Amino acid sequence: MKLAEFAVKRPVTILMLMAIIAVLGWISLSRLPIDLYPDIEVPVIGVITTYPDAGPFEVENLVTRPMESAMATVNNVKNISSISSRSSSIVIAEFDWGINMDFASLDVREKVDQVRSYLPDEADAPLVVKFDPGTMPIMQLVLKGDRPAHELRYIAEDTVKNRLERLEGVASVDVTGGQEREIRVVLHPGLLAAHGISIDTVSQALRMASLNLPAGSIQDGGLEYTLRTVGEFTSVEEIRSVKVPTSGGGLVSLADIGEIIDGYKDITTISRYNGQPTIKLSIQKEAGSNTVKVAEAVRAAMERLNRELGSDLSLEIAMDTSVYIRESVSGVANNAVTGGLLAIAILLVFLRSIRPTLVIGVAIPISIL
Repeated sequence: MKLAEFAVKRPVTILMLMAIIAVLGWISLSRLPIDLYPDIEVPVIGVITTYPDAGPFEVENLVTRPMESAMATVNNVKNISSISSRSSSIVIAEFDWGINMDFASLDVREKVDQVRSYLPDEADAPLVVKFDPGTMPIMQLVLKGDRPAHELRYIAEDTVKNRLERLEGVASVDVTGGQEREIRVVLHPGLLAAHGISIDTVSQALRMASLNLPAGSIQDGGLEYTLRTVGEFTSVEEIRSVKVPTSGGGLVSLADIGEIIDGYKDITTISRYNGQPTIKLSIQKEAGSNTVKVAEAVRAAMERLNRELGSDLSLEIAMDTSVYIRESVSGVANNAVTGGLLAIAILLVFLRSIRPTLVIGVAIPISIL
């Protein structure tokens, strides 16, 4: 009764305390970060191995099965599944909840290193990755316009991607679709045999001709300048003029034993939006950053880019996870208001008095804050 008596005798003090609680609660609520997924550690680890130009049968027998056998010996593994496809093997290990995934990842890497020597020499080094929902793209943008596919790709990588990756909270931007530039060196077997040149010799000549190397430093008064030799290719003509040593001790230009084609890579992925060819940009946020704030920054940057790119190009949003977050938060708030009103109505029915009902009705939002 002492608390009740104090509240009745000191109404101004109680009112000030409730106001302080409400203000602090509202400030905390406005600063509370919201995201699509909670900060959890999913007990799943995958091992991805690339075996170029190998069929699914060879990938399963030569890569997937040895990897499954090695991962089966890891502690606390609950389930193992795998996917064997052309040139790729994915082995997924599911662990018990509550274990330290950092130590589990170290155990998996140790087992993978032990079986690495049994894999084919042509297979790439296995990649051990932990499943993290936070690494999924939070937004997907599409760049479309009346431009050639290779030009759209260049604009997306050179302009749009660089601008978006500068934003706070953006970790990376992956570009898909369009055409990528590729310079091919097609060698003629007859000319190689006539000059006694192997493909390894040509490859080594190209590597040695396209290098930037440090060249020491010089001093000028009180300043010291770092020097370097710039040798990377800047044009197709420089590639054509590369000298390749022959078996007879002479040199021959690369253009004399093959053909240099300035073209584009073979298209393996097609990106379309509403039936139109586009360039897709998948945006991933940094760990710990807020999805809604990152999405708002991306939207603002997208509006600026649309004004700068021109009338024949446009950036549009194909997917935005922040929309689902806002809708979820709005649904929670609406349910809270509806529940509070229903609670007040039920109290009024049972108490049959407006005054105590108002007292309890005011206490509900104060308690939430």
